[in-house]
Amino acid sequence: MPHRPRDFERFTRATDLIYSAAVTPGLWPDLLHELAQSVNCHFGGMVINSADRSLFDGTAVGVGRDAHQAYLRRFHRTNPLGRSGKAIIGAVEESRALMSRAALERTEIYEAFFRPHDLGDGVRLTIWRNAYGRQTISLYRPWSRGSFDAAELRWMHVLVPHLCRAAEMQWRLRGAALKAGSALDALHQVPHAMLLLDRTGHVLSSTIVKGSGDAAFDQAALAMVRRSDPVPQPPPLIADEGLSFTLPVIFRVKGKS
Repeated sequence: MPHRPRDFERFTRATDLIYSAAVTPGLWPDLLHELAQSVNCHFGGMVINSADRSLFDGTAVGVGRDAHQAYLRRFHRTNPLGRSGKAIIGAVEESRALMSRAALERTEIYEAFFRPHDLGDGVRLTIWRNAYGRQTISLYRPWSRGSFDAAELRWMHVLVPHLCRAAEMQWRLRGAALKAGSALDALHQVPHAMLLLDRTGHVLSSTIVKGSGDAAFDQAALAMVRRSDPVPQPPPLIADEGLSFTLPVIFRVKGKS
């Protein structure tokens, strides 16, 4: 971690943005811009792809969105740079180590995308990976600016552990959101019964106010309500209008939680 006051301010600004982007994915362009500028690059891209690279998504700064998406659709699966290197979490790899300049300039991807956008020397950071895919950040600048110096590479090594932690946090948050969404979807698909109680807890009436789409389940829900009669007596503080309830009825297979 940097020790000088100026470096500490730079470090704090970068890490604040890194963890903010983990919680608010809309900040990724700002983060990519900050990372690119910090090592004298004009292009910054982030890509998430499946293990076989057939599924992918990404965003970038320094080129138009349409151009970047067209590049991903055309080249991502066969990108020779993407298939080279260690690709382990926390790796910081210069493009020159993945492929020589002479070899890169002979490729179709260079002629179609790299040359028109003045992309020469680059560095790739692998910030997340599991059996299903990985997430990488790529930063590029013109050949004229030369390869990355020791200070620039050291800066990337300072930030990459935080980028890895933020990526893991983002995936955990995404998983939690998917689970919550699945639970809500399941709740919307179960029958909802409305029942009216008297002061002693007896069920005066019951009806289905939202069906499950299966008449047998709906009738089973009403039968369950009738079998529960009487329910515990309502507290005296509950007003009469509070004795009408709507509740979801969830069935479980016997012996399973």
